[in-house]
Amino acid sequence: MRIFLFRGLLGNVFSTGMDRLAEKLKREGHTVSVHLWTAAGSVKRKFLEDGGASAKAVAVIGHSLGANSAIDVANELAAANVNVLYLAAMDPTIRKRAAAQISVVHNFRSRDIRDKPLVGATEFKRNDLNHIQ
Repeated sequence: MRIFLFRGLLGNVFSTGMDRLAEKLKREGHTVSVHLWTAAGSVKRKFLEDGGASAKAVAVIGHSLGANSAIDVANELAAANVNVLYLAAMDPTIRKRAAAQISVVHNFRSRDIRDKPLVGATEFKRNDLNHIQ
């Protein structure tokens, strides 16, 4: 599976868990890349230009502003007929809607006031965690 991970604001400081997740997913045989939230548009364009529409399966995961970007990328890939099997948003900062074509959508929310619902997602709430944890 091709997996895109998006870090949030100051991603090299607060979203470093994406690196650990990427390594774990790579060990399981997936093709994984980690990006800052600001790179979402260029990542999506390059993927589609390189024949991404023929990908067997794609997953998109993001934290905070990276969750906002992950939702946008997953929705846009789904609209381009890419098989988006999974979208995971961790504490998105604005309310969004997931495309109906995405197979599985999860929204992981902390007790932080920044976390927002993701329409179309199964919601998971952890009141024992804050936005950075």
